[in-house]
Amino acid sequence: MKLPSGLGGVVKNGGNRRRPYQARITIGYDDNGKQLYDTIGWFEKREDAITALIDNKRNPKDFSKLAITFKDLYEKWNAIHFPTIGDSAVNGYKTAYNYCKELYDIPFIEITFGMLQDVIDNSGKDYSIKYLIRSLFNMMYRFAKRKELVKEKLSKDLDIGKKVTKHRKIPFTDEEIQTLFDNVDKIENADTVLILIFSCMRINEMLKKIDNINFDERYMINGSKTESGKDRVIPISLKILDFIKKRYNTETKYLIEIDGKPVSYRQYINEIWNPIMEQLNMNHTPHECRHTRKFIISKCWCRTVDT
Repeated sequence: MKLPSGLGGVVKNGGNRRRPYQARITIGYDDNGKQLYDTIGWFEKREDAITALIDNKRNPKDFSKLAITFKDLYEKWNAIHFPTIGDSAVNGYKTAYNYCKELYDIPFIEITFGMLQDVIDNSGKDYSIKYLIRSLFNMMYRFAKRKELVKEKLSKDLDIGKKVTKHRKIPFTDEEIQTLFDNVDKIENADTVLILIFSCMRINEMLKKIDNINFDERYMINGSKTESGKDRVIPISLKILDFIKKRYNTETKYLIEIDGKPVSYRQYINEIWNPIMEQLNMNHTPHECRHTRKFIISKCWCRTVDT
């Protein structure tokens, strides 16, 4: 349906938009005769956009603020703010912005406290992500207030829950270590826990291919996670030397295999680690093996480590 001359126009924008219909009016022409528009608003239905045009014709208003969507404000803000902060902070804000898709096309001044809280509640993420989202909202509202777009900072009372204290790392006790040794021949793969404890390897390091291993001088070259950790020399304690010799497949270069295939991290946790902990009535995470090694050294037990 063609709209009456002088009323304005309605344009449907592509993409998966919550409010795809843009109501706009002509405010002039550029030097080349191209029309310049002012957006009145964004609407879910074409009929609502037409109604807004009619209301504006009867009672002209300043819709310049209404035209600025959440996405528009974000782009104006980050163009100024991102050059002043580091890459890590920029990536954090970008991550938070990705959780705000339902707000992208909504005029910023129409966003309510409930809409902001819904974004946080629906993120399905932990405290750290929710904190990032709230930080983004805080920065955008501070920017919006400076631009006199809003008077109230709706983001200040958003609920992101409480920060959960991370699991405290508890080393294996001397008695638990002895229990593991006592059960090496009774419980399948119990020796892998001891390998983690006495080598200080991470699980991924133990599960990955080991190309360079020297049993005579008792070391292997492995490592992962960071640049500084790559190709690091890992001493092999006498306490686990026989375990590694029995396990090391000289053809495939792996310490642990199931049905002739390498083992993934999740597979190790579910099929090896958890059953061992359950059978021995222990409650530890694999990362606590590294803390155990440090604890052993701190107790000056290093004299017995390699005997």
